[in-house]
Order: sequence, then C-alpha cells, then structure tokens
Amino acid sequence: MKQLINKQIELLKVKFKPQINNLTNKWNQLQDRERILVGLMVASLACSLLYISVDSIVKYKASLQREVVSLNEFVLYANQASVEFKNLSKLEAKSSMPPSVAQVESDVIQITSIEHPSVNLQDGQLAINIPEVQFNQVMMLLDQLRRSYGLFPDQLTITRKDKDGIVSLSALFWVS
Repeated sequence: MKQLINKQIELLKVKFKPQINNLTNKWNQLQDRERILVGLMVASLACSLLYISVDSIVKYKASLQREVVSLNEFVLYANQASVEFKNLSKLEAKSSMPPSVAQVESDVIQITSIEHPSVNLQDGQLAINIPEVQFNQVMMLLDQLRRSYGLFPDQLTITRKDKDGIVSLSALFWVS
C-alpha cells in the first residue's frame, strides 16, 4: 500500500514539475511590490474561500438542526397518537341493547315532572311526545338521552305555546 502511494506521488511530481518550474520562474521575475500584491490577492482569495466554506457548513448545520427538530416533533406526535390509539383500542363499545321504554320514561318523569309522558318504542323507533313542558326541561331531557343512551333525535319538533317558556315536544329516535 505504501509503495503504491509513493508511486502515485512520484507520478504527480513528474506530471506537475514543469508547471511548478514555470510558476517559480515567473515568481522570480516579479518585482517585490508585485510579489506583495500577488501574495495579498492569494491571501484574500484563500480567506474568502475559507469564509464561504465555513458559512456553508454553518448553514448546513442549521438546516440539519431544523430537520432534527421537525423529526423529533413528528416522533413525539406519532408516539402520542399510538398511545391514544392503543388506549382507544382497549375500550369496549357499549352494549348495543336499546334502552327500554321504562328507562326512558323514568328519565322523562324525573326531568319534566310529568306524571304520564307518552313514550313508545315501535319498529326500532322511540317516540316521545310531551304536550306542555318548559323549554329548559326539553333541552335537559335531550342532553340526558344523549349522555345516557347515545340517542340523538332523527326528527324533532318543538312548538311554542301561549305561555312564556312553555313548549310541546315531539321527538323520534332510531334505536337499534
């Protein structure tokens, strides 16, 4: 290996020796003032090349740091998403048993204070009809049905009555 390197060095010396001799002859022909000027130009050229290379290295390092920060944020987001997905996959869905008429009727009685509300379950549709009830009680009832049974009305009619705050409610829910 060492012999191969020495051989390559000798080939380079032979190849560049005439050019180096030519440069040294021209350097010797220059006056002192010209040598100083050429030296300053070479030094300024070397300094500018050094500055450009250092500047490009600094910019490259900054761009790499931005990429690393971006990748770290992505990894953090991916880890959080995987943890949330694992937690969600561990949850079991609620049973698909539809609520009974008695359960819904007891909720309606408890919220609206009506003795005998009209609650019927037929062909997968739960119908609730209340002729006179306060509006805020209707909203509380709908919220209770949503939270307790996951029911959202498919058809909802709220009609305002003559008295202030009194409405009638007619709601249909699909129950599977």
